[in-house]
Amino acid sequence: MKFLTQALLATTAALASISAPAAASDVSADAEGWKYQHSVGQIRCNTEIFAMHWIGYTATVFEQRDLVFAPGSFKELGEKRAAIQNCNFYLFGDKGEKVFKSKFWVVGQGGDKRHRRMSNVTNWAILKLKKPVPAWAQPVRGSRAATDLVGSDISIPVFEKFAKGSGSVEKHCVVEWVKDAGLNVQYQGCEMQGGGGGAPLVVKGEDGPVMIGMHTWQPEEKDVGYGVVFGEKLWEQFDKVLSTNEIGAIPEVTF
Repeated sequence: MKFLTQALLATTAALASISAPAAASDVSADAEGWKYQHSVGQIRCNTEIFAMHWIGYTATVFEQRDLVFAPGSFKELGEKRAAIQNCNFYLFGDKGEKVFKSKFWVVGQGGDKRHRRMSNVTNWAILKLKKPVPAWAQPVRGSRAATDLVGSDISIPVFEKFAKGSGSVEKHCVVEWVKDAGLNVQYQGCEMQGGGGGAPLVVKGEDGPVMIGMHTWQPEEKDVGYGVVFGEKLWEQFDKVLSTNEIGAIPEVTF
């Protein structure tokens, strides 16, 4: 946990406010009145999500929609397409400045065995940052499995297609529901020419939320997913954390 916290703290998500139906039993609110809901009902967010600058990925435009979860569990939902509304997405330049703003909702989840392990960790975590995004936290220009963590620095691989494909992004980005072995998990995917989408994945750390990687999705390439994006070195560390039960599902998060 200490490794993840030191290496990846304060890099990705900040929420301004989230409102959910008061009647739902699993709605929570902290002292500042932040409200969130984990698995049932409807969420409409007014959210600021901070992400690092992606090389060649600053032209993305996301549609504004409603993010709606039907009552019931993941298994009861079936394959559905949720959508997004009222969320601000920022990309940061080399000096930490905001270089792009759009509308976007994200919760990091996934599909295969590794993704399911990850979804257990990020299970409906609604997070806000304590610290600003550090200017040094920049992605590495490279290909899959290029992640390398050294000391307190973090490098997030950017797909070569992304680095070369500026302007190739379609003008919409949706939250998908993927049915896998009877379990529906959520991931954020952008429909792009050449494939792919990106979503920060965040877990609770000792000093607040930490970002542990970037999720990408390319349906035509089965090897694309969390394990590829994070790289084996990070997976080895993360598996150790999971095996020691230092991180589990996060039904509620307030900082």
